[in-house]
Amino acid sequence: RDERSLEALSLAGGGGAAAGRQLPEGRRATLASALELEGTVLREGRLTQFDVVALAGQVAAQVDELLRNVHCGLQALTALSVGCIQTYRDGVESLGEAADLSIRAMYALVARCEELDRAMQPVPALAKRIRDMKGTLERLEGLCK
Repeated sequence: RDERSLEALSLAGGGGAAAGRQLPEGRRATLASALELEGTVLREGRLTQFDVVALAGQVAAQVDELLRNVHCGLQALTALSVGCIQTYRDGVESLGEAADLSIRAMYALVARCEELDRAMQPVPALAKRIRDMKGTLERLEGLCK
């Protein structure tokens, strides 16, 4: 930019970073001169260069830090997801094994119940004989009295 366009960007009332300082050749405090005092503007004759290299370096460092943080966060989330999936897998396997054992135990119980039922089949006939004997004994007692 040339001097005229920089003069158009002057700060109102000569304030800003250059306030209270004497500027060479009695110039008013302009945006460029305030930036010159901060070290972000270089002047070579009529050529003014804005020094964005330092700012670009800071931005690059901040972007690198942000990407590192995102990377670490994604790794943590991935590890958590893997842990959850493994826990789910282990739970499903355990559930399958428990269901299999329960089914086997149920079939064993049914088989034992069937064996018990077969073993108990003579009981009703035996109970009828006991009732008949009890009745006979009661009649004999009645005769003996």
